Amino acid sequence: MQRDALLALLENAIAQVNATLAPEKQISAAPGTVLTGAESQLDSLTLTTLFFEIEARASAEAGASIDLFGAPFLLDPDHSLTVNDLAFWLSEQLAA
Repeated sequence: MQRDALLALLENAIAQVNATLAPEKQISAAPGTVLTGAESQLDSLTLTTLFFEIEARASAEAGASIDLFGAPFLLDPDHSLTVNDLAFWLSEQLAA
């Protein structure tokens, strides 16, 4: 998938999750938004829901199985993951 398509996939997944959240808890789809790590504003349920949504969309749109829960960035508690970082990681996984 092209980078623009990946960013759109992430934006759509975030919009879907935001539809279930109170306005003050909604996630920005901006590339610099921190999803994991100390600076993240997401609780574990919201992050889990977002990752499931991304995995489902990647499967439907790219025909690829993506395992965000097994991704190495989740094993490092000091690592912050942004929307942009996630798009880059997805592009690498889909290219493999």
